[in-house]
Amino acid sequence: MRRTLTNAQKVEIVAELTTNHFGDLRRLERMIRRASDAGADFIKVQRRSVEDFYTDTQLAAPYESPFGTTFRDYRSALELHEDGFALLDRVCDEEGIPWFASALDSQSVQYFAQRGHSLVKLPSTVSHHSDLIEAAARSGLDVVLSTGMVSEEYVDLLLRKFEAAGRIYLLQCISAYPAPVDACNIAVVRSYSERSRVDPRIIPGYSSHDDGSFVSTLAVAAGARMLEKHVKLGSTSWAHFDEVALDLETGAFHDYVRDVRYAELATGSGRKEVEAAEHHKYPWRVREVAQ
Repeated sequence: MRRTLTNAQKVEIVAELTTNHFGDLRRLERMIRRASDAGADFIKVQRRSVEDFYTDTQLAAPYESPFGTTFRDYRSALELHEDGFALLDRVCDEEGIPWFASALDSQSVQYFAQRGHSLVKLPSTVSHHSDLIEAAARSGLDVVLSTGMVSEEYVDLLLRKFEAAGRIYLLQCISAYPAPVDACNIAVVRSYSERSRVDPRIIPGYSSHDDGSFVSTLAVAAGARMLEKHVKLGSTSWAHFDEVALDLETGAFHDYVRDVRYAELATGSGRKEVEAAEHHKYPWRVREVAQ
C-alpha cells in the first residue's frame, strides 16, 4: 500500500528562475511551463530597481554580455517589467502553479503588495538592509526569509520584526555558489523545524545552492517543508548562478523533483507504527504486535 502524504508532510518545491529568463518573455514562458511540467509547486523571479540597488561604480564596471559591455547594460536588460509580470500571471494561471518574487528593495515590496500578492521573499543578499526589512514587515505580506550570511541571533531579530506575518518560511541557506557540502549545515533546518512547533507560523525550509539533490533530500528528512532550487534553460557562462542552476532542458530539475518526492515518502510522519509493507513475511506476528 503506497503511503499518502498529509499536507504537513508535503514539501513545496520552488523553481527559482532568478533572472535566467534574461528579460526574454518567450524564454520566461518556456521556463515556467517546463518547471511546472517537472512538478514544481511555485515559480519565483526577482525584482529590483537597478539604478537604486547598485552604486554608480558597480553599474559602470566592465561586464561582457550580449546586452553590452557594462554591468548596467547587463542588469538593466534582465529586469522584468509589467508585461513580464502579466505574462507570469497568465502562464502560471494556465499551468495551475502560483508565483512569487524576491523583492530586493522597498519599491519592489510596495509593488507586489499593490498587485495583490500574498507572499514575498527577502533573499540573503538583503538580509541586513534595515529599510527593506521594515517595509516588508509593514506590508502585512507573508514572507520567505533566506538566512544566508546571518547568525542565529539575527534570525531571532528577523522573526521579531515579522510578528504580524501570517506565514514565515524560514530557509537555511549558504550563500556560496556552489555551496560546499561540508558548509550546508542541514541540522539548522532541524532547529527551524523545532521553532515551528513553538510558533506554527514558521515553515522550515532550505534554499539550495549546492550541487544536485543529495543535500536537499537530507533537508527533507530534517524537517524542510519548502525547498528552493535555481533553474536555467541551457548553460550560459556570463549569467549569474549558472553553475548551481539545474537545466530545464536536460531533465535535471525533473530528476531533482523526483528525488525530493522519494525523500518525502521515505521520511514519513515520524510516528512509529506498523507499516503495511511489514505484513509480507510474518503477518501473524505483526497482528500480535499491533494488538
